[in-house]
Amino acid sequence: MTEHRLFDLHGAIDFDWDAIEPLPDPDDVATAIVAEVLSFVFAFVFAGTATTATAFRRFVAVAYIVRPDLLKNRSQARLAHELKVTKSEVARHVAAVRDELGITGAKLLPVAMRLKIKAGQLRARQEKLRPPLRAKKKTRRTKRARRA
Repeated sequence: MTEHRLFDLHGAIDFDWDAIEPLPDPDDVATAIVAEVLSFVFAFVFAGTATTATAFRRFVAVAYIVRPDLLKNRSQARLAHELKVTKSEVARHVAAVRDELGITGAKLLPVAMRLKIKAGQLRARQEKLRPPLRAKKKTRRTKRARRA
C-alpha cells in the first residue's frame, strides 16, 4: 500500500498507516468465512437431539435444496429408497430446511405455487371430487354365459 501524507503543524510528513493496522490476508478471511459457514451447517444438522441418522437426513435435505446436482438430481422418492426411510420422512426434512433457512432450490416449488396446490386439494376434498371412473371394457360373452 502506498504511504499517506499526514498534515500537522510542521507541514507534510510521511506516515506508514500499515504499521498501525495492517490489512488482513485475503486467504485468512476466506478461511474464516468457510469455517463459519461449515460451523453453521453442522450446528443446524445436529441441532436438538439429532441422532447421526437424522443428522445425515438433514444434511441430504440441505444438499437436495442447495445443490441437487451433487445428488445426481434424484427425486425425493429415490432418496428415501436409498436412505431406507419413507418419502414423507425425506419431504419433512426438506420442508424443515426450506422453512427454517428460508431457501428454495431449483427442484422446489415456490411458496405461492404450493399454496395454490394446497388450496386446490382442500377444495377438492370439500367438494368430494373424485377422478372419473374409467368405462368398463365390453367383454365378449361366451356361448355358455349367454345360455345361462
